[in-house]
Amino acid sequence: MSVQDFVVTFDSSWDPYDPRNWSLKQKVFTTLLYGLSTMGSTFSTASFSTGIHEMMDEFKISEEVASLGTSLILMGFAFGPLLWAPISELYGRKLPMAVPYFVAVCFTFGTAAAKDTQTLLITRFFAGFFGSAPLCITGGVLADTFSPQQRGLALTGYALAVIGGPVLGPIVGGGVMYAGLGWRWTQLITSIIMATMVVLDFAFISESYPPILLVRKARRLRLETKNWSYHAQHEERDATFGEMMTKFVIRPIQLFDGAHLLFLSFTRKLRYVTIPG
Repeated sequence: MSVQDFVVTFDSSWDPYDPRNWSLKQKVFTTLLYGLSTMGSTFSTASFSTGIHEMMDEFKISEEVASLGTSLILMGFAFGPLLWAPISELYGRKLPMAVPYFVAVCFTFGTAAAKDTQTLLITRFFAGFFGSAPLCITGGVLADTFSPQQRGLALTGYALAVIGGPVLGPIVGGGVMYAGLGWRWTQLITSIIMATMVVLDFAFISESYPPILLVRKARRLRLETKNWSYHAQHEERDATFGEMMTKFVIRPIQLFDGAHLLFLSFTRKLRYVTIPG
């Protein structure tokens, strides 16, 4: 028998290891958890801005410096995917999303407890850097679990959650400030929301990346059959740093060669930036 005879694949269109064979209920629940996790990150961008004037008085800083808290978390959203996207292609979807998200919760609590401007700004950047994990990984999860015919509706539902964060952030933050609780509570509430999602993510999200699921299937077959030739194609892969850089850094930049993509990206980001503002 050739080596190819021992490469593990999904057995059929009904293979339970294939995430596209999950029940509709599980698919919807998984999409909901990823969507709410993303909403927690985007909620943070907007709720912060409602307490800027109180921060100015407390830290004796200008409005421009205080507004950096919003700018830096958005900058973290820009740089974070350069790390989390390739990691999700190597180690799966769940842990590369949930672990950074937990770190983002810690930095958001750090923002709420900040005693000086430096701490405030540093924690905001890293809250965005680590909190960007669900933003860049969820698209892959939807591709893993939904067929092309179903994916459009799933993306629409997920997009509502993404937009919901910047929409609800100023409403909740404004209510907190109106109640006299102070700007720190805008971040504490954000932290509590995100921490709740971390617990739910670790408890209920299942891994959906097919190559990783096939690795697990191959491991099970090796243990059951005592035949150590069984393996998944993902185990044959030894991705280099150069390959990852080309796929996730260089290639997106090359896409901007097209004027229509550059214009579309610019207008969408402009709209996104003005919502939290």
